[in-house]
Amino acid sequence: MIRLAFALPVCALVLAACGAPDPASDTAPGAAAPEQETVLEAGAEEALTGPEWTVTDIAGQPALADAAPTIAFLPNGVTGAAGCNRFNGEYEADMGSLTFGALSTTRMACSEDRMAQERSFLTLLSLVNRYEASEDGTGLVLTAEDGRTLTARR
Repeated sequence: MIRLAFALPVCALVLAACGAPDPASDTAPGAAAPEQETVLEAGAEEALTGPEWTVTDIAGQPALADAAPTIAFLPNGVTGAAGCNRFNGEYEADMGSLTFGALSTTRMACSEDRMAQERSFLTLLSLVNRYEASEDGTGLVLTAEDGRTLTARR
């Protein structure tokens, strides 16, 4: 009986706490939660995010058909395949401007042609400072500081 007398108030407190507003939140109960901040600026997300991009050209050289790099822009970062290894990291985009933060990669070894392509791709990706997406959303050109480009398609 004593256990029941103790358990009922504890259960009532737990249930009441579940419905209570978060004291750290600035929103009133029933109000819409504020939008979460991401690395993207207004307008950039629509052009970059969505289905994964497949790189077709790296600085004027066609990508290897069986090892074409891919890039997926997510609201919280970038990920993809560099031809041999996977990569991920951060990026910032704003109306045509695009920069990448430090990218992490896996460390597998592949054939020399794949490794050479991967080095070229990752080096150029680190130098990108702007992008242009086609109006139909199927083409993307990333341009580096020195004018070299990466071309991708969906």
